[in-house]
Amino acid sequence: MKITKHTASITTTTASTDSAYTPVANGIIRAIKYDGNISTTADLSITSETGGLNILTSLTIGTTTFQKYPVAVTVNTTNGSITNYAYVPVSEERIKVAVTNSSAASQTGTFNIFVEGA
Repeated sequence: MKITKHTASITTTTASTDSAYTPVANGIIRAIKYDGNISTTADLSITSETGGLNILTSLTIGTTTFQKYPVAVTVNTTNGSITNYAYVPVSEERIKVAVTNSSAASQTGTFNIFVEGA
């Protein structure tokens, strides 16, 4: 399968939440790489725009570059126990990157999201 890199760049404002979106994606999220200088108090939430699936949540993202390989927990439908882990899918929708609690305006960050799909 082909891996496609989708980029969402964000610049903070004085609003409580700043958001950026990737182009439409289709496939499973394999990795996320962050480069930036957003405040160490800022929190991050990455979701699928239409479906609202949680892809990654991270508190106090800060100024250090990081790479994450997000997976979701799968559960047994009979008793609710954790059975495995699975990659998060997106289907013909944009990926939303939201930053909250940034302590200052004009801070920037770039999120490269690697999607494996058709």
